[in-house]
Amino acid sequence: MKLFINIKQQGLEGIIQYNSYAPDNVITKVKAYQYAICKIVSIRKEKFGLGLQLNDKYVGLLEYPPQKNLIQQFHPIK
Repeated sequence: MKLFINIKQQGLEGIIQYNSYAPDNVITKVKAYQYAICKIVSIRKEKFGLGLQLNDKYVGLLEYPPQKNLIQQFHPIK
């Protein structure tokens, strides 16, 4: 637990644990999710995508769609 807290405090994404003693050499991922409120600055129409901006700087493209009711709110926007 201390290792995970340390990883999270450093702003890293998480931990990957490889267990060679378990059957099938199990790999476990523990993610330290980080959240930010971003401004939507563009919408990709052919395939779902939202261009995001944080503090007036482009930070990337959200390609995994949120819940269906949230997507429907963007249909009237042209």
